[in-house]
Amino acid sequence: MAQYIDKAALIAEIKIKKLYAQTLGDNTITSSMRQFYDGMREECNDLLKLLDSLEVKEINTTETL
Repeated sequence: MAQYIDKAALIAEIKIKKLYAQTLGDNTITSSMRQFYDGMREECNDLLKLLDSLEVKEINTTETL
């Protein structure tokens, strides 16, 4: 016995899955980037705290970083 698939329903289901996958991908990228930049900000804060804790009397501005 032959079975038929509703073409419109199949296309709709594929489009929904595509949007779902895209959303998951976008959220993953956003989350990863957010974690990366949060990590960078935290490391910068740690460096700033360390630099602030040092007793520096003079800064040599003739050297390049």
